[in-house]
Amino acid sequence: MDDVPDSGTGLALHQDFVLLALNPETGQFRGNFQSYACAGAVVMELAMHGRIAAEGKKVMVAGTAAFGDPIVDRMLEQMNSAKRPKSLRNWVSTLGRRSKLTHEIAQTLETRGIVRSERKRFLGIIPYTTYPLVDPGIRERLVTDLRHAALEADIPPVRLSTLAAFGESTGILRHFFNRQERSLVKKRLKKWKKDDVYARAVGETIAGVQAAVASAVAVSAAAASTSGGS
Repeated sequence: MDDVPDSGTGLALHQDFVLLALNPETGQFRGNFQSYACAGAVVMELAMHGRIAAEGKKVMVAGTAAFGDPIVDRMLEQMNSAKRPKSLRNWVSTLGRRSKLTHEIAQTLETRGIVRSERKRFLGIIPYTTYPLVDPGIRERLVTDLRHAALEADIPPVRLSTLAAFGESTGILRHFFNRQERSLVKKRLKKWKKDDVYARAVGETIAGVQAAVASAVAVSAAAASTSGGS
């Protein structure tokens, strides 16, 4: 699948997603569980370039040639060295647990001169990093292409339809479409997801994580209530 066109930015899919996740005004990330979408984007990148292939419900490594991106190559090596094959959803979940993944990808954008990193402190105590845009034109073109693909294209480019699906799963889609447009996009995404196993795996994984978090919060709240009432 090396002939799959890019989104027009010349960036890898995971870089495109991180670019969309950045708030253009503050340089901070928006949305939730971005690392799982990033992992899904890397896995899809590997599939599109023939490094992995699905055999039934399992993902198999089909080629170990270096991709040329240290993040992608690290994940390919992790998949290749696994003791047993895993499902697509399992890999997205496993690879997405790396909490610093989104920042690592943002740093590759800094290397390319698209963003710059700035270290700050919340309340003068808690350190955090933002990534203000150096070249906002690339992101603006990506957003324009995303909107066109999601709202107008009969058969959108696979990269852009996947970015839209990842955006819906992580909650960043609302920053690019108004309420009426989002309703239309969500209807179209249901159809696209039937053919996009990568977008579906990310959505299922994030939904599973959200459910687990909600359950943990409920259990903690119940425990605190019981303790407080005794």
